[in-house]
Amino acid sequence: MAEKLAYYDRFGVEEYYVYDPPPNTLEVWLRQDGRLKRMSHLKGWTSPRLGIRFALGGKTLEIFDPQGQPFLTSVERDGQLRREQARADDEHRRAEREVARADEERTRADRVEALAAAASVRAEQERARAERLAERLRELGIEP
Repeated sequence: MAEKLAYYDRFGVEEYYVYDPPPNTLEVWLRQDGRLKRMSHLKGWTSPRLGIRFALGGKTLEIFDPQGQPFLTSVERDGQLRREQARADDEHRRAEREVARADEERTRADRVEALAAAASVRAEQERARAERLAERLRELGIEP
């Protein structure tokens, strides 16, 4: 770790962090006066460069983005992604059902419209037939 710190110091890294999980410790170095210097008073440390906050909890290190939202572990992130995917799948299925229902309604409305048009044509045909029959009766001298 000392070699790594020296390497980062030599190549101008602005911040250097070391977290050790078993004792739950965090070490922070910041570049000051051209060198990486170890910081103290790290309670709720916020990176001046990144704007992220580091908080040592009871047993773990918690890291929060600049908006105060915690970074998720890979397990938490995978679970969240699965839940979001399931919600998206549910929404997709709901939308497909709505489209199918709208298609059914449109088909039903089209059938009703076609039946109404056919009934109108038949009614017009019956009126024309009735007029022809009335005309024929008049020709025969019978008043309808």
